Parts: sequence; C-alpha cells; structure tokens
Amino acid sequence: MGCGYHHPFPSLHAQVIDRQQFKVLPSFQKLVARNNFLEGYVEQYRLLEASGTTPMEFEAKIASIAESEAIDGYLILEPASEIEMN
Repeated sequence: MGCGYHHPFPSLHAQVIDRQQFKVLPSFQKLVARNNFLEGYVEQYRLLEASGTTPMEFEAKIASIAESEAIDGYLILEPASEIEMN
C-alpha cells in the first residue's frame, strides 16, 4: 500500500541497476583514479620546471644520493630552502 513509484518492468529495472553497479560505476572509478594519477605527473613536472631541472637531471641527482641516506630503502625528499637553491 505504499505510495512509492513502481517500475512497470521490475526485472528490466533490476538489470539496469545491476549494469550500473557492475560496469558503469567501476568505469567512473577507474577514470577518476587515472585522472588523479595524471594530475600527480603534471604536478611533478611543474615542480621540476619551477626549479629549472629537467627530468633527466633530477634522475641523475637522485641516483647520486648515497644509499646510506635511504630509510627502509626509500629516499625522503624535501624542498630545498631558498638559500640552498641560489
């Protein structure tokens, strides 16, 4: 006796909902993840450009850092101060 809307073709409606849950929504989630990933790359290149460093120069600088500077196998980087950059 509810006053809610009843879809005239319940099985078709269920199929549409299933398709959205299992195909459309994951596709949107993948697009968002790819966009976030690409935004990260764009931001990295902006930082390199701002510092006047090419990607190859950055890789060379990273490679020249001593292994002993690594923490659990990772290098922790931080921006250089204005004094160090000049």
